[in-house]
Amino acid sequence: CAADAEKADPMKFLPWMVAMVMASLVLFFLFREAPPNPERPAEQIEIEVEIDFGPIDRPKITKRIRLPSGSTVLEATQKTVPLKQGFVCCDARDVETIAGVSCDPENEGWWLYQINGESGPASAYRHQVFDGDKIRWFYRVKGSILEKARAPYATENGSAAGRVQGRVICEGRIPELPPYTIHKNHEVCTGGRKAHPCSRTYQDARLWKAVVWLEGVQTGKPWPPGFDRAVLDQEACVFDPHFLFLKKGGLLEIRNSDPVSHNVHAYDQNSRGLFNVAMASKGSKNQLTMDQPGVFDLQCDAGHNWMKAHVIVLLNPYFTTTERDGSFVMEHVPPGSYSLHAWHDLFGEQMVEV
Repeated sequence: CAADAEKADPMKFLPWMVAMVMASLVLFFLFREAPPNPERPAEQIEIEVEIDFGPIDRPKITKRIRLPSGSTVLEATQKTVPLKQGFVCCDARDVETIAGVSCDPENEGWWLYQINGESGPASAYRHQVFDGDKIRWFYRVKGSILEKARAPYATENGSAAGRVQGRVICEGRIPELPPYTIHKNHEVCTGGRKAHPCSRTYQDARLWKAVVWLEGVQTGKPWPPGFDRAVLDQEACVFDPHFLFLKKGGLLEIRNSDPVSHNVHAYDQNSRGLFNVAMASKGSKNQLTMDQPGVFDLQCDAGHNWMKAHVIVLLNPYFTTTERDGSFVMEHVPPGSYSLHAWHDLFGEQMVEV
């Protein structure tokens, strides 16, 4: 058969070859990478970074640096000094070592930071810095205010006549808080909606009912009566009171006055669980000893997502709540250096040294 076959004419395949070449060229120009456009230079900001080694015998480091807008505290610090991240507190990206000085959990040694004199509101790798900001890192170790804060408080009859006063305000507008829609146990939870538990009438940006306390006071005035024990009730699907105070080691009694199931789930300010107790029926009670100081957020996980409360466990009696205009006063404060904390149920916690 091959001998009888007609000899192929190469010229008759030429139009097909030209068409294939043209198609290849079209596909090449369609799918090749476009040359990169030159990027506009990022807007630059200028900030100051200070590294305070505290009790460690090393001089402070202070630098003014420029970096792209949108940078974080972590990126600014990395541009200033050698830095290492690691799982220190509650996140694998926490700052572990700065300029060769590492956190030391056994001796309560931690790197903390402030922005413009106020404690950092978020982890360093997430918090954005802006033009003109001042970042201050400081190393707190055992033997500093942090250790004093954990020491047992003792009553001392003296003539301490110091006063700490101030005002707690919010920078910017306080948001409107919509009510929660009730979607379960309507007959007990009374109504179709519940007001947001943080909702209040504020004067401008002045924070009413913020909690203020001093950390580091070891001796001073006696505790007022009533802080060894506190009762938190659940009635009409609301925690009552919304927040309460206990001294360290005090007894918290939780009650259920509703004929429906509740539970009380408590978290610290790093979202770590403290306890989770079921309250299955009306008349249920649970008692817990609060040995850990701090602010704890409580919520009901039994389908009542509007039920929120807070327990503030304190080491000394130097605490108060702010007035409608955001003002506060603490009297009879012994002389010394302390950490002043302000906490608000909507905005969280800030700290300054006084």
